[in-house]
Amino acid sequence: MSDTGTSKAQDLTAAQHQISPGLAIGWRCPMCALHRSTIVGLTGLPINVVSGRVNELKSSGYLQHGPTRRCRITGRTIHPVKRPETEVA
Repeated sequence: MSDTGTSKAQDLTAAQHQISPGLAIGWRCPMCALHRSTIVGLTGLPINVVSGRVNELKSSGYLQHGPTRRCRITGRTIHPVKRPETEVA
């Protein structure tokens, strides 16, 4: 892991660490995006907790908006989140 990634992970609060196991399990590739309901299923936390932590992580730069897409179940537009794109040296 790069120094930047390590320092960002160390800057997370205890509350933000609640959803990090779900994020680690859910991302199989660096460019994958997860919906909040997927994170809820992976962590077992209520949606209000996940939404709050995701919003905090987005504002701190740890997560960013992913491409919008249609939900396979409801057909509604969803707004997933993903890890920020990093430059490869």
